[in-house]
Amino acid sequence: MALKFKLSQLNTLAFLAVVYIAVGAYLHSKYGVKVVNDSPRYIGYAQNLNSGFYIDPLNIWYFTYVVFVYVHQFFTESLVPIVVSQYLLGLVAIFALHQATKKLTGHNVVAMIACLLFIFYPDNLFWHSYILTESIYSSLLCISLYFIIKYIENKSTKNLITLLVILVLCFFAKPTSPALILALITPIAITFYSNPSYRAFKLVGSVLAFCLVLFLANEMLTMHRVMLIYSKGDIIFAMHQIPSNPFSQMLIIEPPADLYIPDEEGPLLYNMTSFIFNNFFFWVKLVAAKFLVFISHVRPYWSWGHIVASIVMIWPSYYFTAIAIRRKLINSTFLSALFVYALIHSLIVSGTWVDWDARFFVPLYPALAILSALGIHNTLIRKWNSVG
Repeated sequence: MALKFKLSQLNTLAFLAVVYIAVGAYLHSKYGVKVVNDSPRYIGYAQNLNSGFYIDPLNIWYFTYVVFVYVHQFFTESLVPIVVSQYLLGLVAIFALHQATKKLTGHNVVAMIACLLFIFYPDNLFWHSYILTESIYSSLLCISLYFIIKYIENKSTKNLITLLVILVLCFFAKPTSPALILALITPIAITFYSNPSYRAFKLVGSVLAFCLVLFLANEMLTMHRVMLIYSKGDIIFAMHQIPSNPFSQMLIIEPPADLYIPDEEGPLLYNMTSFIFNNFFFWVKLVAAKFLVFISHVRPYWSWGHIVASIVMIWPSYYFTAIAIRRKLINSTFLSALFVYALIHSLIVSGTWVDWDARFFVPLYPALAILSALGIHNTLIRKWNSVG
């Protein structure tokens, strides 16, 4: 007996809205408005815009969120409306994720599962209570996914302009945003380079693209104090600054005595390359440790409840994602784009610094939710059919 779900799209969206509002109300009552270490950079930049537009070299890569804060503070200095708007935008993101997943997979139930996973994934929605860019960046990722698929279905000028606006907003919301752009370019590049024509154009285009990537990478990395992290062997950012922490030794890789540290006066990207070349095995060990800590979504200093929630929710999602990939449950082009996005984002984080509170993991949730939802749905269908 085949498993049949007769959930209308309207009922599904209403159900998801109720669940989201309930979870959001609980989180808002628990956390209220959270101002943390990075919050002043956005608030200060937004306030300075009252005197006119200017480019802050370090914070321009968060300009979308700065404008978001600026618009709210134009009417009131209270931070409460910002948080309320972040939760409301988060609801729009849920609807966008549902529609994108449904269009991508053809299953309303898969879309519902993906949204429920996204809502209940640990360390996700509660960022809407924080004055941090992670909130709107996560929402914009879901919204951009919807408009990407919408444009693919209908390549109208209106859809293209809307998509480009959303992508620009994403690009200037967080320094790891190039992962999204590169993920979109990958399928196009594969198709383009597989065509034997236009060899000269490909060569020139490749050189220009490579130079642009190097320039942007150097500009974006400047703010991350990467060389300090490398030289101290921090797996978690600034762990060397708190030697009294009982887990500090666990989260630091002891640098070798002959560690080569390049002159800090040169371009950061050049210094990083020089450091990697001269300390290759130490660097590989450090980045591998960062990567494992990052994708595990577990920190030894978290509470047991927090750790268990991550293990119960995140780790099985990897398993069901593997099922979705192995059983080819998703179009190969979309799969390659999602994979490239997740890989590049993870490598950017692992190659720079892994944060204390795991907020850099949040941008992986949309892709993880979609793929794991496919795996869960397919597994349940198979189990049901085998019983029937």
